[in-house]
Amino acid sequence: MLIPMQKQDVAMRAEIAVQKLRELKEKKEIETTVMLPVTLIERESTGIAPN
Repeated sequence: MLIPMQKQDVAMRAEIAVQKLRELKEKKEIETTVMLPVTLIERESTGIAPN
């Protein structure tokens, strides 16, 4: 069984967060929703899930 996993770039998330905090401090209008790129990785299951 293959299980999809997602991987997000932690450094990119941190950079965007700092940028948004700076914009808030400067009282600029900011987007309240941020779309981050995600990479899906298929991996083999480590076993059968218990019921």
